[in-house]
Amino acid sequence: LSGAPLAQHRSIELSEDPSAPNFFVNGRQFSMGAPTFDTPAKVGTVEEWTITNTSGEDHPFHMHTDAFQVTAVNGIPAPYPHRQDTVIVPHAVNGTPGRVVIRQQFSDYPGLWMFHCHIAAHEDHGMMGYIQVNP
Repeated sequence: LSGAPLAQHRSIELSEDPSAPNFFVNGRQFSMGAPTFDTPAKVGTVEEWTITNTSGEDHPFHMHTDAFQVTAVNGIPAPYPHRQDTVIVPHAVNGTPGRVVIRQQFSDYPGLWMFHCHIAAHEDHGMMGYIQVNP
């Protein structure tokens, strides 16, 4: 996917409240009535997403429906061009968020595509979102 034209760039921030079991995607806890992004994706396109982690622990980011390609982790190009459905987003160090850049292809499945931290307790306490994918 590294040479594919990009339809859109998106940003995701993973964060948490260390004083309570509350976890967030883009500052919000999961709600089925509110997609993470106002603008839907479109089937047949490729997008580049930058996922940052401002917390003090790693978060395994997991995408449902179709795999993605990791292009960089903390600014270092990814060594393997294969597709995967989960990637560790490193924790913040000295106030600098961990950062992963992925390319997501929206193949031929319109509908709601879910993504979340793959640690069940984090997902259950709000670190989950979705994107609407239109035909």
